[in-house]
Formats: sequence, C-alpha cells, structure tokens
Amino acid sequence: EALNQYRMPIEEIQGMPWRQWKVRLFFSGDYEFLCRVYGLSGASGRHCCLWCHATYNELQRSPSQQPSYRPRTLKTLKEDHQMFNALKHNSSLKKLDIIGN
Repeated sequence: EALNQYRMPIEEIQGMPWRQWKVRLFFSGDYEFLCRVYGLSGASGRHCCLWCHATYNELQRSPSQQPSYRPRTLKTLKEDHQMFNALKHNSSLKKLDIIGN
C-alpha cells in the first residue's frame, strides 16, 4: 500500500516504448532495504526469506530435508499485511509472529 503512489508512473513508463523496445522496471536493493519495503522483520524475523515463507528454523535444515515452501509474492505480501493489520489490534504481539513477516 505504501508503494501505491508509484503505481501510475511505473505503469506509464512500462507502457512507453524506447527505441522499439518494451520497458520493464525491476525493484532491487540490499537485503535490509528490501525487507523494509516489503514489510518484513529482517534477518532476526521468524520468516526471514525474501523468496518464500519458510521460517528461520526450517531454513537451518539440510536442503534434502526441506520441503517446498510457499513462494512469497506481491499477493502474499499484501495478504500478510492485511492479516497483520487485522490482528495487531485484537491480539497479543506473540500471535503476530505467525504472519509471514
């Protein structure tokens, strides 16, 4: 939701051809920056992976013992944010760590 202010300019830029090429924008940065933008707790958080919803403890297993994890997408980030907002007023902070942030 914080990035909504950039939606229209990005869509406009991506819709413009440049020398007969279609423009695509990518969002990048270091781990700390991306965690802040995506609303994640960072390296000390329970769900610290930018790419999936694995917990910190699950990531400590050997690769052969790791199941496939639910991928983290813009849709799941939005769903997690909505769940966080719904729970933060009605729950203790301990319960908030179940959300994939």
